Amino acid sequence: MPGLLKRIVFIVATVLTSGCHTVPTAEPTADTGLLPAESRETSGLVCTADGFISVNDSGNSAELQRLDGALRLTRLPLALDNIDWEALAADGDQLYIADSGNNRGQRSNGFIHRLHYAPDQAKVEVLPSLSYRFASYPATAPEPYRHDFDAEALAYADGSLWLFSKSWDSGISQVYQLDTQAPDLQVLTAQAQIAGLPGLVTDAVYLPDTAQFVLTGYQNYQHNLLQFALHSEFNAFVAVTDRQFQLQLVIPLPEAGQLEGICARDGQIWLSQEQSQHSPARLWREQLVETALAQLRAAK
Repeated sequence: MPGLLKRIVFIVATVLTSGCHTVPTAEPTADTGLLPAESRETSGLVCTADGFISVNDSGNSAELQRLDGALRLTRLPLALDNIDWEALAADGDQLYIADSGNNRGQRSNGFIHRLHYAPDQAKVEVLPSLSYRFASYPATAPEPYRHDFDAEALAYADGSLWLFSKSWDSGISQVYQLDTQAPDLQVLTAQAQIAGLPGLVTDAVYLPDTAQFVLTGYQNYQHNLLQFALHSEFNAFVAVTDRQFQLQLVIPLPEAGQLEGICARDGQIWLSQEQSQHSPARLWREQLVETALAQLRAAK
């Protein structure tokens, strides 16, 4: 993410909405490692059978980054442009890269790049990209960091892609549905809204076994400029919604940095953060989130 966002700070907000709970904070635990220098601007994450796939955001090479269990890196160049890659989702052997970053509000449109990925191949097949624009984008471009047309979270669920807005202005994430096969420009209108989030949404993953979306994010730094200037901390969060995008749970992660990626594998939740002024780029398994999800299931 370009510009001031590299140094965003987050003071965690405690959220209580109808049907939504906040989990006590705890330090990230278990299975953690620093990402290689080439992954310092990680902005999307997919779990594979034996490792991870990541992408970097704007200003970096157009490539997939394959990481094994020890976080050893293999770089896979792609014949694409990286305008502002912000999220990564998967459906079997098909990957989707969201070129959707728009902090400054100058883009009325974006792309979802489609790839065929095979872990035993040195090259990745690039498929025709999806394109979209926002139906409600104004005739005059909005002010930077004062709009809801920046969408940096993408998840695959039930045959569709779901794009979540960061929502600098309203704080309410807009949820858009994309057809994975549409050859023409898709004009997007919000299919749902997620109110009650304590900050900006940066990534998402869908859990098919429980029909839940799990979102990552951190507070809008504009709400606490003094704290931003003094401490350069993030205090990120994870939020859980049901399949109808109703908020169920908010889990503060005050020890996390610039939280940008999430993926799930065999009941495990993995998170990644971008390098920032006082925090390195790293990837870890977050057992606090796993426990909270288990408690939520048990309470039903």
